[in-house]
Amino acid sequence: MILLKKAMQVKYKILILNWLEFHGMQYFTGEDIFHWEAPITSDEILEAEQNLSDDSVDFIQNSFEKIKDIKFIKPIQ
Repeated sequence: MILLKKAMQVKYKILILNWLEFHGMQYFTGEDIFHWEAPITSDEILEAEQNLSDDSVDFIQNSFEKIKDIKFIKPIQ
């Protein structure tokens, strides 16, 4: 979800709503069956993001940059 937030440049609340509505979002985050309830609240994911170590933040940022470099996802401009 953190990578998706960076790629799509939207708030977690919107990501979670999209996660519920679109099969592709659930598939991209590792689900193999369609769910009708959110796996996490936006407050919970914000808290988790704030508790990430600097190494984890760097890893996420580097992963996002690599994904952009191989044109796997195109950031919204």
